[in-house]
Amino acid sequence: YNSLIIVSNRTPSEIPYFNGESYKTLITKLIPRLIWKNKPTETFGHEFGKRYEILNEFDKQTSWNMPVLNEFYANFGVKGVSFGMLIMGILFGFISKFLDFKKNNILYLISIISLYPIFFMEVNLSLLVGITIQKFIFFVFMFFILIKILRRLKFI
Repeated sequence: YNSLIIVSNRTPSEIPYFNGESYKTLITKLIPRLIWKNKPTETFGHEFGKRYEILNEFDKQTSWNMPVLNEFYANFGVKGVSFGMLIMGILFGFISKFLDFKKNNILYLISIISLYPIFFMEVNLSLLVGITIQKFIFFVFMFFILIKILRRLKFI
């Protein structure tokens, strides 16, 4: 909550809105570094810390978390929070309905493991989306290989 107090007290009176600037790296999240060698790195936490003068001017690497709610406000103010949280609520509702807790399959387990970070919004949206997608793909791939191995060894 401390960062939200800082952001809401200083934006836009002292520090202008980001106007969606922090969401630019969302576009690159689906492309793996294996394919795109010079893919832009996620440095928004550092930029956020510098912009709000949390980090000193000589600091070159420390990151200061910009939770999703704070990022909504820093980008678009109260309108950003209202619209952003509405979208997140719809997303959470969809995930809850889609992942029926009565299911007992591997894809359900992978989804639960992968989607957990979405409910813990302590980082900016781009990092949150990136880690969720990467985890999901990784676990699907690993479980697929594991099932192949177990079938070949006749364990299942």
